[in-house]
Amino acid sequence: MKKLIAFLIISSCLLSLPGWGQQPKLMLPIGHTSRVHSAAFSPDGKKIVTASRDNTAKIWDAQSGTLLADLKGHTSPVLSAFFSPDGKKVLTTSGNAVKTWDAKTGIVVVTLEGDNSFSSAVFSPDGKKILTVCTDSTVKIWDANNGRVQFTLKGHQGILNSAVYSTDGKKIVTSSNDQQVKLWEAFTGKLIITLKGHHSAVVSAVFSPDGKKIASTSSDSTAKIWDALTGRNTVDLKGHGAPVLAASFSPDGKKLVTSSYDSTSRVWDVQTGTVLTTLKGNGFFVSAAVFSGDGKKILTLSFYNRGKWKSYGIESESNTARIWDARSGLLLANMEGHVWNVVSAVFSPDNKKILTASWDGTAKLWDTETGSLSASMRGHSFLFSRVSYSPDGKKIVTGSFNDEHAKIWDTYSGALLTVLSSHTQELYSVIFSPDSRRVVTTSADSTAKVWDAETGVLLHTLPHKDYVFLAKFSPDGKKVITASGDFTAKTWDIESGELLMDLKKHTASVVSAVFSPDGKKIVTGSFDKTAKIWDAQSGDLLYDLKDHSWLVMSAGFSSDSKMVFSLGGDSTANIWNAETGNLITRLQGKEYRVRSVQFSPGNKDILLVSNTNNVKLLDTGTPGLVKVINGFTKNAYRTEF
Repeated sequence: MKKLIAFLIISSCLLSLPGWGQQPKLMLPIGHTSRVHSAAFSPDGKKIVTASRDNTAKIWDAQSGTLLADLKGHTSPVLSAFFSPDGKKVLTTSGNAVKTWDAKTGIVVVTLEGDNSFSSAVFSPDGKKILTVCTDSTVKIWDANNGRVQFTLKGHQGILNSAVYSTDGKKIVTSSNDQQVKLWEAFTGKLIITLKGHHSAVVSAVFSPDGKKIASTSSDSTAKIWDALTGRNTVDLKGHGAPVLAASFSPDGKKLVTSSYDSTSRVWDVQTGTVLTTLKGNGFFVSAAVFSGDGKKILTLSFYNRGKWKSYGIESESNTARIWDARSGLLLANMEGHVWNVVSAVFSPDNKKILTASWDGTAKLWDTETGSLSASMRGHSFLFSRVSYSPDGKKIVTGSFNDEHAKIWDTYSGALLTVLSSHTQELYSVIFSPDSRRVVTTSADSTAKVWDAETGVLLHTLPHKDYVFLAKFSPDGKKVITASGDFTAKTWDIESGELLMDLKKHTASVVSAVFSPDGKKIVTGSFDKTAKIWDAQSGDLLYDLKDHSWLVMSAGFSSDSKMVFSLGGDSTANIWNAETGNLITRLQGKEYRVRSVQFSPGNKDILLVSNTNNVKLLDTGTPGLVKVINGFTKNAYRTEF
């Protein structure tokens, strides 16, 4: 029954998937059961390793697509997987654990455990050490053989965004939201120099192939070239019109390609800072760009859409990787076929293939010359995410139905600010407080949690005895109400975490609970076919709203707190007088079939979204039909005044 309840709640929000793209030439009989986070070749190009949200990594034969090894042992999603420089081991990152595996047998060799979640892990060039970045803003160097910490690099004052070795393994460069780049000795952990000059978060920093230069990219819309010996800023690369997300040197170190939110990649002369060519037509934004091993081609990765942002993510029509001529900037090939965001793309060691990984649950191999699809590694599923903007517009918090972590992002730059890790099962809702200082998450693990939105520190755990479906703040932000499968709604003090009221009159799961705009009342909706109005101060039940013939999926107030709507699982909606509990009107029948209800700002009209391919506007006073908005070719799901 719990899973059915969860399914009903989630399915009421799901959007239809876009059509499938190009058909794969080779299909794997076995695959991951969730989205793929990364895909990488072995050094010899003969194997591929994929990392997935299904808590596993898998090793494949790059030629035939045969599954060679299934790396099971993590208890949370695997964010990344890479081969060691000699190809004998695989390194995986997941939650509070990093593991190395024997690439031939699939047996765990070493497990590195941290007090906080790892955001990335890489081998040193000689494969003897492992470099990790944690969500607590620390970088650690580990012995790859015994798993012992050798050094901890402390010095940044903000979230760490990247940490990489120089090609000779003697130095490490790190970048952070504190606007700084730091250079470290890899063998001692000693800080060599701090590079200052950016005016916003530094998103990435990389060494040139000879280790003599460093390129950094920033949310301030610039990239910079630094002398790795003196720390002097030698060249400023200005020209992008939005945050610069990544940079990559050409194999000879003479050129740099940058990728940006402005939908372009730019190729620069490293010595002069001159723009050599601009790669346009990437669609929404370019998340990565890299040279091929021979320096003749550039691979870009972009999210492409028709210019539409949605509160739940990007409404994508095509998500592509592209191949460009590095000298002329001409587009050579378009690799289209993924049905959702492409999150990684890399050249094979021989430059003949490109490997892409996507949230659509697939990894695909493409021919570099023609852009045609060579093989597809499938078996993954679509996942629906939760998103909430902070009221001040500066941050976004995201969560997923199949993920126990929430993440806070910078709205403008897209930089990850912090990861909220404490839940043990999937998330149902994420929400900011009215002052943007707190985040509340709810989960199938029977808890809601209160977090500091700035630091990501867990402040309080709010316990229930069953799934917690949602949380809503009071208008003043001092209280939060939670709705649960344990038949209750509870109100809590947001600062102390103290339980204030336990609303216990429902006889089935409570799936909706919200304060009135004036803060004086609460309305709850339940699978017991009722909505109930409560006194927000005393917890007394004021009115029992009984009229629905099936589950009540949601309930809410008008902006003046005088009316309440309740939405049934049978697609009917009722409008009630919040002062008396009397039913004002019942909206039912084939002409309505309601999916969502919203009062207009002046409460004069009601906006109904219907599954009959239209939106209806009704007068709250009559209540008569004012207007029908037609023109939808598929079901509408939500709208706003």
